[in-house]
This record gives sequence, structure tokens and C-alpha cells, in this order.
Amino acid sequence: GGLGELRSVLMIIMCGPGEPSAEAVQEAVAVSLSIIARYAVRLGCPREELHELLMYLRSLYPCGARAAGDVECFDRSRREVVCGQMRLAHAGIHRSNILVRTVDADWLQGIGEWLRGGVTHAWSGEFVCHPDFQEFDDQRRLERDLDEQIEAYKLQKCLEGLAEEVGSPWVVKAHSSLRGHASKVQRDPSRLCVICMEKGASPGFFTRMWLPPEGTHLPVCGHCHGILEKLGMCRPESAGEEMVPDQFCEVCVSRDSWAGIRRFKASRVADHQLLPCHCSVCSTCAEGTIGRSHLAVCPQCSQPVRWMVDERALVATSWPAAARRKKRRPRASCAIGEGMVGGVGT
Repeated sequence: GGLGELRSVLMIIMCGPGEPSAEAVQEAVAVSLSIIARYAVRLGCPREELHELLMYLRSLYPCGARAAGDVECFDRSRREVVCGQMRLAHAGIHRSNILVRTVDADWLQGIGEWLRGGVTHAWSGEFVCHPDFQEFDDQRRLERDLDEQIEAYKLQKCLEGLAEEVGSPWVVKAHSSLRGHASKVQRDPSRLCVICMEKGASPGFFTRMWLPPEGTHLPVCGHCHGILEKLGMCRPESAGEEMVPDQFCEVCVSRDSWAGIRRFKASRVADHQLLPCHCSVCSTCAEGTIGRSHLAVCPQCSQPVRWMVDERALVATSWPAAARRKKRRPRASCAIGEGMVGGVGT
């Protein structure tokens, strides 16, 4: 079910490649809490289940107990031999996270360890949380941080209205919380979407062959991936950007005749939002939609348009939604609350 897929995603995030560091641990915990918060808001998770999810998150922390001086790293490096087992799998016995060799071994034991390329050292002891994870090994602190993110996503859900699918603001907010993780966001409809929490569908035989390997990415559904693609956030050069680029109009978008990809330099910025379908178009397409007839229809989804929002008016404000955009026009063409034009409110 969805809870099992969520736990699988949390394990992928917390058991990332490389040695743990304070910065990497902080980013992994923040990403995990943001995913749990979206799961709670979108699926209505009860308080008891959230408590269990946080307990499961803490059970993924590694042990940091150090081994005695009778063993060393097999490659004779200066790395410390510590236990790397998760609290979930720890059962009173420490096991080294790297291959080791015995320091004062006899010739027969030394040859055996050399032929095997090192051994895993085990010693008795209880779980000791890794020093880099001790700061976040506090249930009350995790609950406070999670509550803050849940309240933020509840507000975002209220702004989304009664739409079943999430809109661009939700996707942008969720993508910004995932940016700090090493794994890239990739389309994978067979698994739980880490943005809108849509459950994955069982893929067919041929579809499964083209899916990326499990554990190498953060899966998103086709809807969320389409919004990220429209925003230009799937391009490699946008991975390190702190600002969210503008969304381009999909109605009059210019595409390369051979490759079929968008020409972002020749595309118009989508600065008008049509409601209640929440499609974004440029000012030229918005004027064409209004001028057709009194029954305006969205040029993207062909749904009736009840009213329209000109987002260029947000430039004069200090709202974060307007500050994230780039290359906005400095003046607004209309003000909020003006009359009806061709049956559509502007």
C-alpha cells in the first residue's frame, strides 16, 4: 500500500551513498520530513500513524559505536572502524561497516583474511546513535518540525481549492524541498509520487524494462513531472538554480522541428491563469480566448473558463510567489476587481 511505499522512499533517502556527514544528515532528515508532511496532508494521515512514521525514520539512523583497536581497515587507511547497522536491524551485536583485518593475527588467519579481501568484524554491544544523527534523534523535535511543515502544506492545499490534482505552486514547493538530496527526481509511475503522493500503478512487462532501477531516484508521477517540465526544472542546467524559472505558454510554444523540444528563448511567459481549470497561458492567448465569444473555452484542456487572473499584477507586491519568478514585466495591465470582459473576469 501507500504506507509501505512511503517507508521504502524514506529508506532510500536515509541510506544514501557515501559516508554520513552533518550537512548530508540534515538535508536527508529535512527531505524525509517534507515527504511525510505531504503524505499527511494529501492522504489525511492520523496522528498515531505520523508517530509511527517518525519512529520508523529514527530506526533508520545508523549506529556509531567504535570497534576496539585489535582491528583496522583492510586497505590500511586511517578510517575508524565503526558499526554502520541501522537501529531497525541492530540486535545487540555491532558489525563493522567496512572490511577489516586483524592487527596481531597469526600467519594462517592473516592469509585467510587476505584471500577473502577482508572480513566483517562483529562485537557485542547495544545501539549507540551515530554522532551526526544525535541532533535529530529526538521524537519531540521531529514532531515539532513536522507540524510546521504540515501547517504550511495545509495552507497550500487550501489555496489549491477542490482540485483533485496538485497545481504548480504545490509542485514548486515540493521540488524545492527535494533539491538538497543527492538522488534526482525522475518520472516513475510505478511507485509512490514524492510530490503529490499518488500511489503507483503496477507496470506491464515491457514498461518494467524501461523503468529506472529502484533506489537510484526519487519517483514522481506523470502529472507532476509534466509541470516540472513546463517550468523548465527538469533541465540539467536548472539543478543548481535557487530561483524558480517562469512557466512558458504551452498553447503557442515554439518547438524544434527535428527534436521536438521547446525553444525557451522563443516561448512566451505564461502570465495569465484560467480558472477553474488552473491552466496558464500567455497574454496573447488570453486575449484570444476572451475575444472568441461569451462562452470562453480553455485552449489547452477545452474546459469552460469562468474567470481569469492576470499574474503580472503580483510584480508590484512583495509576495514570495511573485519574487520567485524571473523576467516579469514591470507593469500590470489590469487591477484586481475590474469588470468582466467577454464573459470572463479579469
